Amino acid sequence: MFAVNVQAQMMDKVIDFLTVHPNKKAVAQDSSVYPAKAIFTPVICARNESKFWA
Repeated sequence: MFAVNVQAQMMDKVIDFLTVHPNKKAVAQDSSVYPAKAIFTPVICARNESKFWA
């Protein structure tokens, strides 16, 4: 159970690192503005014929 909690905390830290709030200043000035959030993640691709899968 402890390992699952540690993994969840690490995942939360990674998501927080990759998250950008583009209208953060507008939300701070006007509470009626809905806060936007964008999460940028790396994309990893591998081809089936590569030796990575062997």
